[in-house]
Amino acid sequence: GNTLDKDTGVDWDHIFYLPRWTNGTMYAAGSFVWYSNQLYYTATGGTSNDADDTNGLKLPDDTGITDWTAVDSTWLAKDYASGDIVTYEGIYYQALADVGSTDAKPGEDNGTKWQSLRQGAFEKIDVTDACSGVEATGTKYTRTDAMCLTLEEAVIPKKVTSFAARGNFLNWVMASKFDVEKKILTGGKFNYDEKVMVAEHRGCSGSRFLKQVKLDSGKFLSLGVRGSKYSADDPLMWDRIDTKDDTARLEILAVTDAGFKPSAECQEMIDTITTKEQSGANWSSAITACLDTFPNHDDAITHQRPMLNHSLQFCSKVDTDNLRDVSVIENECGDLYRGIQTANPAQPPYDPSELEPEFGAYICFGIYDAAVSPEERAGYVGRCWEPASGQFKTCEPKPASLENACTGDPCAYTGTDGNLYLNETPVNGSVRYNYKCTDLGQNANQRDEFGCKKQNGDVAGSRNYWERQYMWYFESIGSYIGTCTEGQVADGVTPADWENAADTAAVEECIIQASIDYCNDTSVPEVIDPSDQAGNTTTTWNIPGVLTDSQILVQLGGNYPLSVMKGYIEEPDRPEGIIQSVARDLRLGLMTFN
Repeated sequence: GNTLDKDTGVDWDHIFYLPRWTNGTMYAAGSFVWYSNQLYYTATGGTSNDADDTNGLKLPDDTGITDWTAVDSTWLAKDYASGDIVTYEGIYYQALADVGSTDAKPGEDNGTKWQSLRQGAFEKIDVTDACSGVEATGTKYTRTDAMCLTLEEAVIPKKVTSFAARGNFLNWVMASKFDVEKKILTGGKFNYDEKVMVAEHRGCSGSRFLKQVKLDSGKFLSLGVRGSKYSADDPLMWDRIDTKDDTARLEILAVTDAGFKPSAECQEMIDTITTKEQSGANWSSAITACLDTFPNHDDAITHQRPMLNHSLQFCSKVDTDNLRDVSVIENECGDLYRGIQTANPAQPPYDPSELEPEFGAYICFGIYDAAVSPEERAGYVGRCWEPASGQFKTCEPKPASLENACTGDPCAYTGTDGNLYLNETPVNGSVRYNYKCTDLGQNANQRDEFGCKKQNGDVAGSRNYWERQYMWYFESIGSYIGTCTEGQVADGVTPADWENAADTAAVEECIIQASIDYCNDTSVPEVIDPSDQAGNTTTTWNIPGVLTDSQILVQLGGNYPLSVMKGYIEEPDRPEGIIQSVARDLRLGLMTFN
């Protein structure tokens, strides 16, 4: 799928940002933070302080700021300036003008002072126009009387150009596991302000719920349905707007010949985790057997997948405050960062900031930033890994391909600095290089065919006054940047290692907290789910959902969904049904029991 960070044509920046709570951080009065899936607000501000880190750093244990209050949204009854952005009922709103504390709430002022930034909705359209517009390029897939999809398959990554479906199909595809087993739609509402019907649920065990449909062509369309995700450490997966954001997300995953087929080994793993006491002895072999069935369509998956087993076993102990020894995580993540040259074939090093969530080693993801404390950095264990310092560059001949000022081989041109340059492939060479004329000579008789001085008696092709140009080549990014001279050596390099590597206790403390943060981001779902995959969420820590989530995209041959759509359906008129028709006959009551 497409991801914002891979966009090389446009630089993107946050227009609104809510940070995750971190310990030892100064928060101004009126700050909002995330802690797990809940939004919190402090009116007074201060410096956060969880003095007891034996069970991890937690907002409820913050003694530095004592007025953290759980809130639904960031909108408050106060003054706002034009351009300010707030969240309200799971939607972003931007002030169109100055707003007073007594003015209408966002969404309730009919667009006078607040503009909705809601990200799209399903619109009603004539069936003959579905998936046939100008933008609907590519291969068209259909399910008779249900849905159609157009997909550009010749581009990398594949691109969804249109998707249309009947209302009944959308109801089915966005129903959660809970809805299916209880045979009732338990989520959803009508947003009177936005005039949209809102599908709501949290997928399956808090993770993606896979739906598949056989297309008219015989292939299978795999779709994912889930709730909002909060992961401050992976902006590509972070789409939870505020505490009230329970809007369903519909993901188009892939069109394949056979669809997704879960293995018997993974079902055995689910049964083991939900029925046997949590321990490495009980779980390890079952998880490994499940992981071994994952298709390895990429070497990176092969190298990173084992870490999923280690990380999930670590998380199985966190809820009892009985932390597993982190030496395995430290060693395995370290091997990923350094690479293993003795392996056959050799395992390359992986940058902690580029580890993919679905590849399995996401506990090792992280971004090092020396300017802030480890707890404030993005990611998990990777934030404890200090990258090498120095210049990773070598002085290499400058390829002529970097200067396309002339055509032909050889060819000459005048550079922007006024000097004469030549592009030419050396005798017995295979690469065209760039040369600079160091002496133009005094007259035409002293010059070669390109205008540069030649020595008396030079034969055609001699280049005595043409000096080959050199540039620094950065292997990590595959680019030439800056000039150098032949034989010049770059400054020394300090190898990468754990931050404060000499202080074993500091390294362990950083890795433990980072691992706990990873476990918190794979925590239990917020609602009861009758599926046997969530039979005991307090001890399984949603491990079945995490494993199944990881397996789905890998087996379908991708890293991210091809498209993600929110469960909004435009409806200008208030919908009515059975409840409204019998409203006068209903009697509702409430009883409480001690």
